[in-house]
Amino acid sequence: MFCAFGAALADYKYILNRFLYRREDEVNVDEVSALYDSLEEEGVAILTRQGVVEKDMKLIRSAEMRYFGQLHDIEGFFPR
Repeated sequence: MFCAFGAALADYKYILNRFLYRREDEVNVDEVSALYDSLEEEGVAILTRQGVVEKDMKLIRSAEMRYFGQLHDIEGFFPR
């Protein structure tokens, strides 16, 4: 009962990601912005199909980056 009750009250959460491999001198800000926009549209569509209204949605942009040869990503969050 507690599992079903908790699942009924839990917030929806989706993590959508795409890979964009670019060197620093190849990064195009418009391309990155368009990628974020498409991910947000996809997320809004998923949540809308599940009955969540857009005013109740919270979208968070982040990026995982690394220097050439670095083994671990560094994650940054970007407010809208």
